[in-house]
Order: sequence, then C-alpha cells, then structure tokens
Amino acid sequence: SKNNYMSAFNLQKNSEIIELRKSIINDELSSSVIDELTTKYRLNKPATKDELLTVIDILPPSLVLAQAANESNWGRSRFAEDFNNYFGIWCFSKGCGTVPKQRDANANHEVANFNSLKACIDYYVLTINRNYAYQNLRLIRKTHRDELKPISGIALAEGLTNYAYPGDEYISSIQSVIRYNQLERYDQLN
Repeated sequence: SKNNYMSAFNLQKNSEIIELRKSIINDELSSSVIDELTTKYRLNKPATKDELLTVIDILPPSLVLAQAANESNWGRSRFAEDFNNYFGIWCFSKGCGTVPKQRDANANHEVANFNSLKACIDYYVLTINRNYAYQNLRLIRKTHRDELKPISGIALAEGLTNYAYPGDEYISSIQSVIRYNQLERYDQLN
C-alpha cells in the first residue's frame, strides 16, 4: 500500500538523519561540511552543535503519514497522483509547479511538482526542519529529546500551527488522523 511505501521512505530518511546526527555528535564532519549544513538549514554561522542537532532530526512516521493523508486524500489527489506532491507543498515562481484550479485571481502560488515520492519527502522534511514557521515543532522535539521522551507524532503536531489555516483546527485534524488510524505504531520502528 501507499502507506507502507511512504513509511519505508520516511524510515530511510530518518536513518540518514540519525547517521548524520551521530557524525555531528562525534565531531566526524569537516568544517566545510558543517558550513554546508549550516547554510542548508539556514542557521547563522558559526552554528553550534546544539543548533545543528535541533534542526537535523527525525520526523516520526505517524506525523508524516497523517500529513500526507490529510493533504493528499490518502494519496488520491491529482497533485499526489500526477506530481508526487503528497503534502500540499506550494512554490512561488511562475512555472515552478502546477496552477491549482481553484486558485484566487490575485494569488501567485503553484503546487510544487516532484520527480518522485522520495524527492517530495526529502523536501517536506527539510521544510519542517528549517523553516521559521515550524520553530515550535523543533522546540517540542528538542524538549522530548532532552527529557528522553519518545518523539511522537501527536506531540509534534502541536508545532504545525502555521502549516494550514486555521492552525488549531489543522492540529486537531492531524492528531485525529494519527489516533484513528493508530499511526503511532509506525513510530516504534525509529
């Protein structure tokens, strides 16, 4: 099923992130690689280890699956089927994606096109991990790490206020999708 497929990509992404975190923790990266990561994640130079580890971290599969389900109608939307966009990701330069049919006359966003599901997940994870809008999510995740609590989709969903409007309703709907479909069973694999 698409769910297992997406979960597999997410777990692969998470294991890449966990490896990268280990390299940061153990000071195994060259200063040029650290510089590249600092730029990629939009941190101020020089970034501390703590700052890097706050942005370079996993997203629980339950959260990823719930957002994909919510944004793409369980993978059935035209944007998921035709353009591998499972997360309703927008882009803002002309021709960067596909113009949605219901777009307001004064709007200039398009729905981003991706070459593969993997490319879409990579972009989505990077967006959550570096955009100012999701700073709260990253702080919740860091607090859970610091307190040695599991990183759960229900907890991280609280940091998605800015993903869609109205934020509090969006958070509730993501948490409901996680609970109703028992998606946190996928998180145990992390």
